[in-house]
Formats: sequence, C-alpha cells, structure tokens
Amino acid sequence: MTTDPHLEALQDRLLRRIEAYMPVRGRPAPPRPALIEAFRRYPRHLFLPRYRPADQPDGPALAPGDAAFLDHAYDDGPLCYVDDHGASLPASCSEPGFIFHLAELLDVRPGHRVLEVGCGTGWLLALLAHAAAPDGEALGVEIDPGLQALAARNLATAGVANAIAVTGDGLAAAGRKTFDRIIMTASAWQLPATVLTLLADDGIAVLPIQNKGLSQEIHVLRKDGSTLVSRLTRLCRFVPLTGRDGADADVLMPRLDADPDITRLPMTGLPDVLDFGQAEPERMMPPALAFTGWLSKLDPRFRAWRLGAGDARPSLFGDPQVHGFGLVDAAAGSAALWRAGYVTAYGDAGARDALFAHLARWTAHGSPTGYAFGLGITSAGAASPVSHPSHRERRGPLDFWWWLRPPAERF
Repeated sequence: MTTDPHLEALQDRLLRRIEAYMPVRGRPAPPRPALIEAFRRYPRHLFLPRYRPADQPDGPALAPGDAAFLDHAYDDGPLCYVDDHGASLPASCSEPGFIFHLAELLDVRPGHRVLEVGCGTGWLLALLAHAAAPDGEALGVEIDPGLQALAARNLATAGVANAIAVTGDGLAAAGRKTFDRIIMTASAWQLPATVLTLLADDGIAVLPIQNKGLSQEIHVLRKDGSTLVSRLTRLCRFVPLTGRDGADADVLMPRLDADPDITRLPMTGLPDVLDFGQAEPERMMPPALAFTGWLSKLDPRFRAWRLGAGDARPSLFGDPQVHGFGLVDAAAGSAALWRAGYVTAYGDAGARDALFAHLARWTAHGSPTGYAFGLGITSAGAASPVSHPSHRERRGPLDFWWWLRPPAERF
C-alpha cells in the first residue's frame, strides 16, 4: 500500500473507473476482490518502462521520475511502450478498465494454471498470478526479449513468486502442459493446432481474433471436448501478434494497386452510392467497419485494401482515403470496391450485386457489429461444433466456425 497521498488518490480514481467500466457492447463484469487486492499489491506504474499515452502518438516519451509519468500511468487508457531512443515498440499496456474486464471474464480461481501470451512487462501476469494463488501459477510468453527481461525483473521486484515470464513465439512457447486459463493480449490471424490441446477440459480462453481488414473481436471460449466454443464476444483493438500466428498487412489488407485480381478488370458502369446514411466519409467508417465484420465471416470473397501508396496511419475505424473493402470473384472476373461512400464494379457485375445483397441482409439483422457473432474452433476438416447453421473459414491448421447469435444471446 502506498503512503504517498497523490499516488493513492490516482490509484483510487483509476480503481473507481475500473469498477464502473462498461464495455462498448455487452454486460459489465466488475472485478472480484482478488483482482482488486492485486491492483493494490502490484501498482501499475511499477511495471511501466518509458511510454507515451496512446492518444498522444507525437508527444514526448515519459520515463519513471518524469513529472507526468504517474498521472498518465493511472489514466484509464492504453500506453504505448517506447525504446530508449523514443521509437515506438509494437507493444502496449492496454486500457486498465478493459483489461480488468477481460481478467474477470477469464475467471481465474485459486489453483489454476494460467497462460498469458503477449505478457509485455508483466502487470497483467502479476494480477492473474495473484488470482491463482496460493497453489496456482502463471506463465507469461513475450516475443520481444527486451520486454520479457523487464517482465522478469518486475515480477521479481514485486515479489510475485508464482509467475514467470519467458521469451517465445506465442502459444508455441507454452510447452506441453495444459492450462486452465489462457489469455492472449495481442490479436491473432490464425492459431496453432496446439490451442486445442493446451487448454484443459472445460477451460476458458480469451482470444483476440483479427479478421481481414481492420475488424477484431475478442472471444471468450470454453473447451468442449476437442473444440473451443465461444460463450460471449467483445469488440477490441489490440496490437497484432508479430510471430508465426500474426499476419502482415499484405494478408489482411493488401495494396489495391498490387492486387491483380482487381487491377486487371475494367470498371463497369458508374459507381453506386453506399454512404451508410452519412454525409461525410469519416462518419461512414464506423458502420463500414461493422459491415466488414459481417462480410469477413460470411463471404470468402471478401477483401480489404490499402488504397494509396503510403501506409495507413493509425485509426480506430479506418481512414476513407486509405482503406477500402469489397468482394472479389477471380474465377468469374468480377470485383466490387467500396471507398469513401461509393461502390465501383469491375468486370462482371456479380460481385457488386452480392455486396448489396449482403448489405440488405446485414441491415435486416439490425446492422450488427462483430460483437454479435459466435465462434467455434476445430481442427481442419472437423464438423461444426454447433448444431445451428454456421460458416466455415479455414485459417491455417484450424477451421473457424462463425454464426450470428440471436439478440437474446448477445450478452
């Protein structure tokens, strides 16, 4: 416990915000006493290296001892790690309210073995280890050796005896033991087949899943036999995994001018308006992102593109000058591209018609976001893990099965 009145006031303020956290979609899940105890025992600032607040990407880097270091450390916002030269690292300390929400959904109990993939500098790992104490243990995996070294040092300094951090590439570094709980704090495009055996029977995994384009969701899945089936879904935005289970921009969002399946086709007719009821292109991006969450799961012809020659700047919902999406049917010589409020057809008009048919169904279902979808994960070629209709998507050695939950099951 701190004896510094200013620090104590900052911690109290942040804890109140954590306890009152409301997800963008879904029910709140206030943290249990064990997590609140861990918050007090392992202060966030003791696990932080140099950082910038995520909303100040061009601001100065803050280091321990700087005047503003503590104040921003106890804001309820994400922090981006920077190196000793001030360059941003591909890792962050996520928004505490959201992280505690996920930790509560993970439901760690005393005696559990817990795995965190992407443990950064170790703060969440320390919290989960406390929830698993006295007989449980936590293993953190971090691909960046510098961050892993910080995590190991921070855990030792804080006296977290039942947690270790190791350097490795995602789930592949977890070894052969099983875990009662698994959480990833970086988004994955695909997962290794070992995810189906690493999780113990009836165990829970909290996994951020990256789709093609910009949409992501985090799924809370339970082990059911040889499959994982989601219990609920939350919207999220995590940094992507950088190892074997990540995906580079050319997979998730290739450059339009480098995509031969669309650049070889002539434009067909004049563009059709699709502005999602918004007059300004920037305001179109949130509903457009939700629509891509639908398309990416239900139509294998879906693609998203970077439209210009430069890289897209960071943006939660996307940039209408940089991001576009559509459908491509290479075999039929048909493509459709949405950008900044218009759909352009190329070659045969079938892709354009299919895009507008999807729009009609999406609208009829209430324009759902990715939050409304369930996910099942099986080995490649296995049957769907649910009895109701679902859509198969092959990702590496696994099949992802998507379905639209009834409104009453979106909680």
